[in-house]
Amino acid sequence: MPYLFDKEEILETIEKRPSSVRRLYVEREKVYLAYKIIEIAKKKGVQFKILPEVAFKKKAKGSELHFFLEVEPKDYIDPEIFLDHVRKKEDPVIFAFDGIYDPQNFGNILRSAGCLEIDGIVLPKDRTCPITEKVMEISKGGYEKVNLIRVVNLPRFIEELKTIGLSILGLDERGEKRIYEVDLTQPLCLVLGREDGIRALTRKKCDLFLRIPTSESFPSLNLATSFAIALYEVKRQRSSSSV
Repeated sequence: MPYLFDKEEILETIEKRPSSVRRLYVEREKVYLAYKIIEIAKKKGVQFKILPEVAFKKKAKGSELHFFLEVEPKDYIDPEIFLDHVRKKEDPVIFAFDGIYDPQNFGNILRSAGCLEIDGIVLPKDRTCPITEKVMEISKGGYEKVNLIRVVNLPRFIEELKTIGLSILGLDERGEKRIYEVDLTQPLCLVLGREDGIRALTRKKCDLFLRIPTSESFPSLNLATSFAIALYEVKRQRSSSSV
């Protein structure tokens, strides 16, 4: 069962997803540090338990912090329900990843997605690391704000997005167009590869490949950084077009 130790992430989870909380644990000798959290937990009907130091340290797996939240893992959204949601949106923006192996990348991706807001992130079932405590900690609560969709066959799901009117644009350092040269205000799914690139079957579903301009001598960006830059460019264009 995942544990959350970051104060802001704990507050976000209790406020937004109280039904997912198993229990709040607080160290008795440091209970004054958690007064605000305890009060919000009471209002939201979240159970909490105050433990003496030795019992708390044992339960907290040696953490140096003085309170933590035990939560249920976040549920993925059913793909068909998500497709119905997308059909009702005027200009949806979705990102699909052809796998994410690194928890650090996954956490940072969820943090950026939470900050900048998108309609969803699509992930393949068999090539994505789970939402672990590390992923949640790195995301700083961002994972709570993002619709996550896990699919068995990513190319087939991308094809379904295409049939309901989304443009499918791949992001690759060898892309034909620079990212800011393409209209990103249209209904859109941006496809990023896993840490070792986009697979051939997934590439075939993309209408066009974009690139983020980088140095010729060192062109490769970290996956989470590429995602953040691409998402920011989408939001920039949409903000400019609405002025």
